[in-house]
Amino acid sequence: MSKKELAEISNESHSMTCLELCEVYGNSIGIDAEMNQSNALILESYKNYLKSGIGAQIDDFLKEFPFVSNLIRHKADRHQLYRQAAMPFIYLMVHNAPSKTKENWPLLETDLEPVYSDLGKSFEAY
Repeated sequence: MSKKELAEISNESHSMTCLELCEVYGNSIGIDAEMNQSNALILESYKNYLKSGIGAQIDDFLKEFPFVSNLIRHKADRHQLYRQAAMPFIYLMVHNAPSKTKENWPLLETDLEPVYSDLGKSFEAY
């Protein structure tokens, strides 16, 4: 699914969030983000946390923790999930609200556990 197609099927504010996340992903990770159903499912699950200015918050987080961009870029070669525009946001969520992130995660827990580990957090603790 293209960025444009995803934006067209979403409401206007959700579309702007998708485009903002794609831009942050491309600028910070250095590759184009993919937009597919798993990305849309993640964004829908965390829509209450996707407030105005989220792109700037993610950008600030990635500047403070530059290793996260490197991890996402490296993992994107092997794992489709890390090519999703939502992944930098998920790292931010795990950093700031690990319990809420785990509670709202719409995919397999085994997909989320490495993010906690990457940030030095124990998945089981939340």
